Amino acid sequence: MTTVAPAPPAPVVPLAPYDRRTLNQIFFEAIDRFGPGEALRYKRDSKWQSLTYREVELRVAHTAQLLRDLGLAHGDRVAILSENRPEWAFADYAALALGLIVVPIYPTLPPDQVDFILRDAGARLVFTSTAAQLQKIRAIRERQPTLEHVVVFDRSAAGEGVESLERLLDDAANSDGQWIRELRKKAYGIAAESVATIIYTSGTTGTPKGVMLSHQNLAAMVAASRQHGSLATRPGMVALSLLPLSHVLERGATTTTGITASPSPTQNRLRRSRPICWKSVPRS
Repeated sequence: MTTVAPAPPAPVVPLAPYDRRTLNQIFFEAIDRFGPGEALRYKRDSKWQSLTYREVELRVAHTAQLLRDLGLAHGDRVAILSENRPEWAFADYAALALGLIVVPIYPTLPPDQVDFILRDAGARLVFTSTAAQLQKIRAIRERQPTLEHVVVFDRSAAGEGVESLERLLDDAANSDGQWIRELRKKAYGIAAESVATIIYTSGTTGTPKGVMLSHQNLAAMVAASRQHGSLATRPGMVALSLLPLSHVLERGATTTTGITASPSPTQNRLRRSRPICWKSVPRS
């Protein structure tokens, strides 16, 4: 019988010094570097659509204006219960720019687990995507002592006690360059050690536990990926967003490469989007 010798362990390479120590720095420097270039590509109403980096910045600024006007302040928790879509990124970057703490929730979780995460994190606002996801929030809202605002991405799902992000962004569309400059100043003032996100464990071995990650934690992951070439990218490359954005690997990789396609790699979508890479993890 032939045996195969195990591969030698990969050498440990120390992380080289890096300058971008917060997710806000990474985001806004990408805007400045690639402004008119395509940042996001997504399918909506059976048609492919795209946004440039500058267009993404404008939507992030509008979303941040909404969060500010609702009274959210540095350190407040904002949850996102949604499938992968551009609004996920708008909400994420807007919250981070204001110094809020983002609590991503897997869209496949049942209401009882969503209930626990929202209560444990002390979320003041939750973004959700569709009527189906919103129904989970409606089922548990009365048990949420800190939850003040529910914002849904799909306009058609809005109703009593639930705001539509699209409508709110329409109201905020008069934001000018002054607000964007002010937002950038706020974003660059966020310390690298500030908590950026609380990611909850799957709960397969007990009650889910919230893991607090700082801006520097995630910025170091991005820097390491670039340094070691595991996410080597060049302008113009297309990266498929496959893992949920609630997964830390997808979120970190998206910070590096941008969301550019659909959440499921069907053959037709792969042929149309022609991605250079996508991210995944082993499954048993």
